[in-house]
Amino acid sequence: MFDEERFRYGPPSYLVASMDLPIVAEVLEASTEVPNSCRIEFNQSQMLERAQGELQLTNGLRDNRGS
Repeated sequence: MFDEERFRYGPPSYLVASMDLPIVAEVLEASTEVPNSCRIEFNQSQMLERAQGELQLTNGLRDNRGS
């Protein structure tokens, strides 16, 4: 649920949301002919591992608020 709107998703669909990643980068060379571009690829198991880590963190924060 987002605000007052409900979203349904399941096996044939997916939800994409941004999250902060601990990345430091430096552009060493770029031009109008060859611009700088960044591409990060994750496979399904890497995305699942990251999402599970976020869920554990969120649940831990929620548990700590209740004490």
